[in-house]
Amino acid sequence: PSDATLSIDGIEYGSPDRPIPLASGVKQIKIEKQGFKPLEQEILVSAEQVFYELSLDRIDPVIFTIRTDPPGAIVLLDGNQIGTTESDGRLQVFQFPGTYSINVVLSGYLPQSRPVTLSESSENQISFDLVRNAGELRLRVNPNDALVTVNSRLVDSSNLLEFAPGTYRVELQRDGYAPQTEDITIVRGERLERSYELEPY
Repeated sequence: PSDATLSIDGIEYGSPDRPIPLASGVKQIKIEKQGFKPLEQEILVSAEQVFYELSLDRIDPVIFTIRTDPPGAIVLLDGNQIGTTESDGRLQVFQFPGTYSINVVLSGYLPQSRPVTLSESSENQISFDLVRNAGELRLRVNPNDALVTVNSRLVDSSNLLEFAPGTYRVELQRDGYAPQTEDITIVRGERLERSYELEPY
């Protein structure tokens, strides 16, 4: 195709639309275009041989399977969104063979990026085990019916709580008791345990 990319002796010429001046001699050429098999060969440039006509063979797209655990992740191919993994964690698309960068993004999880090379002769699949971008907080409060807020949001202190990494303000209140406030830091993948004893007036 006329818009294929041409390289001669390692120098890229893009998709030239006019003759390229070259010194006589043996030249290594490479022609590439997505959807076609790349062509590499030597040519001899001389006063008698200045014109070459070369064609690339077309190739078909292949099935590419992306798996994520958990499902529901957004998948980007070279920065372009191509879909979201289904409830079974899979996304299947048709893509031309070649090397690409795959990015996977899911709210509450760390994004992941990985290169992948698709070919006509392989299964063309890649899997991502996403890592939760959160830490845990376990609270023990006496009296246990005190109101507990984390960053002004009411929480159930009897449950194991999960938060994104960062600094939070824990506040405890109950009628007849002195309130307490503490700033805590949640670390990804770690559990923080805090105990609070409210003092009666």
